[in-house]
Amino acid sequence: MRRLMEAGGLVMAGLATALGTAILVTAILMLTGWDPLSLVVKAIVPVGAIGCGALAASGYYFGAKWLHQEVTKALLFQMVATAAATLLLYYGLVYALVIATAPVGTPLPGFGEFLDRWLTQTHVYQSLSHQPTVDLGEAGGDAYFNAILEFVGLTIGGLWVVFALMRQPACPACGKYLRVLARKQDLFADDDSLAAYYHHEFDHPVDSAEFARHVGHRHKAPLRPGTIRVSTQVLACPTCSTQSVEEILSLNDGREWREADGGRSVDVPAGADVASAYRTGQPGVSSAA
Repeated sequence: MRRLMEAGGLVMAGLATALGTAILVTAILMLTGWDPLSLVVKAIVPVGAIGCGALAASGYYFGAKWLHQEVTKALLFQMVATAAATLLLYYGLVYALVIATAPVGTPLPGFGEFLDRWLTQTHVYQSLSHQPTVDLGEAGGDAYFNAILEFVGLTIGGLWVVFALMRQPACPACGKYLRVLARKQDLFADDDSLAAYYHHEFDHPVDSAEFARHVGHRHKAPLRPGTIRVSTQVLACPTCSTQSVEEILSLNDGREWREADGGRSVDVPAGADVASAYRTGQPGVSSAA
């Protein structure tokens, strides 16, 4: 019974964000005349639809994390199908608004006829760098290709959310998604300063004052090409409270941060609490006897 209720709650969360996305896109269209789903880069990358697909499937993501539901084939199908169905919800909302606002006595088209007119008579605009936007006229026969592109983009957005959920760390013993207890970022000017911290991080017992002072210190080297960033998270299982420390190394190349080799995940001894050490520099209270 509990599993059935959780599955139902998960479906409701997914449908809620899909419907909310369709309403949002419709509202933007009605208020501005611009369709976010139509945003395409390099004539074939449907970035607008991908973003909307991810937003539509986000209810499943947060619901699955809240209910600790792992990604199964059924959940994967639901997330992708719901994201893709957002397109039909959007068309249906636009059609309903057209019908509701039509003057009394106006012949009302059926949904299929309306959709054909609306797609084929929509104008296509081209925007190139440093040039004014050009109206290329009605979409015509290309409209259905554009609709398929939007459908594919929504599906890709749903898959992106699925993969994001699959990458979430989980407790190997309990199968529960880990929660974040502490976060910190440190910047190091070079390999030597990084090594002084990173390679000696666990030299002392994790419940000692020496460990807390070492990991609680904030390193703030100047931001420039070659600066190394250590992004740290303390994760814990909500059931057994077992903790782990996850660290990602990134290198600044002068334009952006690029993930570097050397990241790690370190299991904390059972009963030990290191979250306080990383947050405040003070040792946590161990629950071990």
